[in-house]
Amino acid sequence: MAPRVAAKLDVGQISEISKVISADTFERSIYAGNAVATVQSTDTTKVITVRTTGFDAAANGGAAAVVKLNRRC
Repeated sequence: MAPRVAAKLDVGQISEISKVISADTFERSIYAGNAVATVQSTDTTKVITVRTTGFDAAANGGAAAVVKLNRRC
């Protein structure tokens, strides 16, 4: 689904990130996990998928806002 969303938004997709370095820079594994690449996106909207095993479990709740979109992809 993420590649289709990225295509509709005309942006690139960054797959399976394992670390967020900054707002536009991420780490992801390549070569079947044998190497780590640092990737940077200049797109204003980021479409990413996250490798959940690379992050600690969330504590109680969070501060993220839930926004309803009326646009269909």
